[in-house]
Amino acid sequence: MPGRGEYKMAAPLQMRQRAVMETFAPHVVHVAAPDMMGHSAVRWAAESGVCSVCSYHTAYDTYLQYYHVGMLASPLRQMLASFYTSCDVVATPSFAAADHLAEMGVPRERMGFFPRGINLTLYSPAMRSRKFRAEIMGVGTRSRDGSGSGGGGVWG
Repeated sequence: MPGRGEYKMAAPLQMRQRAVMETFAPHVVHVAAPDMMGHSAVRWAAESGVCSVCSYHTAYDTYLQYYHVGMLASPLRQMLASFYTSCDVVATPSFAAADHLAEMGVPRERMGFFPRGINLTLYSPAMRSRKFRAEIMGVGTRSRDGSGSGGGGVWG
């Protein structure tokens, strides 16, 4: 992001990452950002017959005015609508977020809600499981120090 070095854009899935995902054979692919990696992950899921669940977190189109590029709002909304429409399920945190997506043209039939917060009974330390952790794989940008400078990758 110009002027914001702390924001890193993940590259699209590469052949090696696709091969790891094919070997892992997930039933669901969760995509948290409509960036290049997110687009390629949704495309991979569709090509592989895997359900894609995309969580909606940020109304990116509302930020453009602060960067003095408000004229890009319409094309960005079209791109976001295309992305979220290509997802099998779009998880939204609120009715307002669902309304914002619907205004862009995303079908409400694809939307489901994930209220914020954590179920402390289900996700308590007493429920930890090494077996479960062995069955989870992530693809994305991460870093050990929290700076986002770790680059993209596949981990499990």
